[in-house]
Amino acid sequence: MDIRSAHGFISGRKQVWFLVGAAATVLIGVLYFRYFRPLYKPTYQIGIIVNSVELEPADLRAIQYIVGEKIKSVNAEGGINGHSVEAIYLDDKGSPGLLKKQVRQTIQNKKLIAYIGCKSSLRTLAIAPILAQHQVAFIGSFSLTNLTTAYPNIYSSEVGMRDVRFVLQELLKKKSGSAAFIGKKGDLYSEALLKVMEALAAKEPGFKVTSRFWYPEGYRFTAAETRKLASELKEKNDFLMLSLEQRSSNRLLPALWKEGLRIPVFCGLTDITQINSQSPFYRQAELYDINPVGIPGVLNMHLQQQHAAFRGKIPEGPKLEFQLGFGGRLADEIGLLQQAASKSDLPPEANIREKIVAGLKAFMPGQQIYRGWFADWYFSSERAFGGEPLLAWKPPRFLYPLLAPEQYLRTDSDSGYRKAPVLYANLDLLDISQINDEQGSFYATFYLELSSVRDLNIKNIDFTNAERNKINQQPLIEAKVVRRKKDQGGNNFQHYLYKVSGKFTFNPDLKKYPFDEQKFPITLQTSDALKTFLVQPPDKAFRDTIFEVSGWNYKYNYVGYDQDIITVDRNFGSMQRNIPSYKFSYVYEMQRARIDFSLKTLVPLLAILIISYLSAFIPPREFETLCAIQVTALLSSIALYFSTYKPEMQYATTSDKIFIFTYVMITTLLATSILKYVMYRRNYFIKRLALVYQRLLFPLIVLGFSIFIRWL
Repeated sequence: MDIRSAHGFISGRKQVWFLVGAAATVLIGVLYFRYFRPLYKPTYQIGIIVNSVELEPADLRAIQYIVGEKIKSVNAEGGINGHSVEAIYLDDKGSPGLLKKQVRQTIQNKKLIAYIGCKSSLRTLAIAPILAQHQVAFIGSFSLTNLTTAYPNIYSSEVGMRDVRFVLQELLKKKSGSAAFIGKKGDLYSEALLKVMEALAAKEPGFKVTSRFWYPEGYRFTAAETRKLASELKEKNDFLMLSLEQRSSNRLLPALWKEGLRIPVFCGLTDITQINSQSPFYRQAELYDINPVGIPGVLNMHLQQQHAAFRGKIPEGPKLEFQLGFGGRLADEIGLLQQAASKSDLPPEANIREKIVAGLKAFMPGQQIYRGWFADWYFSSERAFGGEPLLAWKPPRFLYPLLAPEQYLRTDSDSGYRKAPVLYANLDLLDISQINDEQGSFYATFYLELSSVRDLNIKNIDFTNAERNKINQQPLIEAKVVRRKKDQGGNNFQHYLYKVSGKFTFNPDLKKYPFDEQKFPITLQTSDALKTFLVQPPDKAFRDTIFEVSGWNYKYNYVGYDQDIITVDRNFGSMQRNIPSYKFSYVYEMQRARIDFSLKTLVPLLAILIISYLSAFIPPREFETLCAIQVTALLSSIALYFSTYKPEMQYATTSDKIFIFTYVMITTLLATSILKYVMYRRNYFIKRLALVYQRLLFPLIVLGFSIFIRWL
């Protein structure tokens, strides 16, 4: 090679290395901006305000777990504005002064983007000026939204005082002629409740407020005081408005009940589920409140699906619904902040705090709806939660709250209310049969008991997931009346008992077949959208869990609700509205029995793999015999696959993966046998590697896979 040729060759090599270096630089840059740069973005913080005086340690642990799961979900979706998110908890212990101090300190951190929580109008008002000064969004849990009108950055996840006023006054008209009030001294919400009662007394001649009592927070009542108070309440009143914090309520109410007080009580500051149900007089009490977690015993279907993942992490107990509702509400508030940051019309370089404040306006009436775990969210014109103001009721001789017999749902204009009856529906399942995975259908037979103050019967119900007749689209349902009666006196409930049988549909998820769990729902909805009703199931302790089903094992049941969200056009502007057309699903979760698949498929496959493994001990001189056994084993597993039942799906099920694993293992065994034979006298090291794989790694892999299958 002459000098010129050598020089050209060297120059060419330099060009190649230059191009390789340039390509590597570009690749590293792409990887940095795509994967590594976000790791260096500061983590945003969301302040969650809680009160450990009102919440028990078990409640806080459950709430923190649910919020933690939501934050994991948000971060997996890219966080907020490309930043990961974390929660910081501010325990104000019920003190406005302490909360102001905590907010002043934490708000200086520019990574803190919003606050949520704080179940108090008084404490919200205390921090409102600080939040407004720094333009930080806040979604609280308070009803006195009129106090925060001047703060457009503040929203409430509770129904507004307008809703509370209407529902409470309607209740007092029905239940009371003379009511007493006991309130927490200095509490704004308690003062507002008393004003509601006094406003009703001013316009209703048949109603009056006869007694008013104020007590400071944490007040300890003496026996003489409760005796005197109970005597006055029994003498003058037929209804009690109690607006004390949890500790004081649980001190006073049992003492009053012990003195023989039996009048209905409306719980203001405390929810029914926070009243001590272990009191010996609790069962006889009649209690009311505006339910903060929706329909008692019925969670939103989104939260029910999340609850399936929470089982084992949050202990089952009498306060589980409260914990799920409280935690689900906070989780949704975090989701709202994430959505608000992405919906803001401000430029990308705008401050994240300003983006969230601007983006939350998109959830005001007639605009966007956020479908969360706890509820479908939008805010009313007073920046309060746009959900329904549901009245909860614990009747005498019951341990758990229910919906009151009549509710008041918002009209489409959001400015009025209309009555909606409650249908108390108990579904007693007898059997589930003829389950078809591919069609997604099953047959069910059950008793259905219906009770309502209106004359609602099965004709008023549409089983929305029932199979339909192809000729007239009528549901394939047969219902026979077993019993009918009407209560005399009291609420005059109408009772119907039916025996129902029919064919229903479900949405099978067969990715884990045959180790799958499926949900079998029976869904109820009003047959006339103009005559809406709400469904109240019995408490979980009274729901039937014993029924006949072949090839499946019962796991769990729940009742969940969903509602339609449709887009309507008003004044030539398209906007989303919440249409109160509720669907209630009685869902039975069941696990497919494994014995059939184990005996007909797993055991034969395991036998095939064992025979294949033992063939590896045949000496190489019998290579033809060894290969014949292993090839036969491979063909046998393929034949077994085609003879075994499997649903025809567009994706691979666990059953398919088990067979694929078997094919791969036998193929590798065959390949290493060939390698051993070819390399028998050529390469001792490769032969030893093949031998180690066949005699050691192969059984270990099969054993590990078998254990994995066992614990699926």
